Amino acid sequence: MASGGKSQALAALDEFDIAGPRAAELWTTRGELRANAGRCPEAIADFDRALARSAKGRLEERALYWRASCQSRLGQRTLAQASFEQYLARYPAGMFSVGTNYAGALGLGDTRNRGDASGQMGNALPRVELDP
Repeated sequence: MASGGKSQALAALDEFDIAGPRAAELWTTRGELRANAGRCPEAIADFDRALARSAKGRLEERALYWRASCQSRLGQRTLAQASFEQYLARYPAGMFSVGTNYAGALGLGDTRNRGDASGQMGNALPRVELDP
């Protein structure tokens, strides 16, 4: 979705009273749009609502990851760590579990995200020496 489309979608969802059987999906989507717009406190509230509404599968995975990401962006380190650990416990091979580099998980000596822009993965990753 183009940037203008995301802004329009967020504006529409901001005006919408979310309820009904698709509420968890709408809260998750609105939370992602808010997170990408730099509105993390509101996004976290949306993800919490989606999770309380028993979001399952991909919805739960997205809500858990983006909630942790927003908490990290806001400097809420303890909450972010707990949320990332909850995400990784539920989705160890999930769609967000590799390039996030949470707590230096990629073994590259830093915690910088990788794979969120083109040309950052594969041969672009630095060599990691493993202990014998």
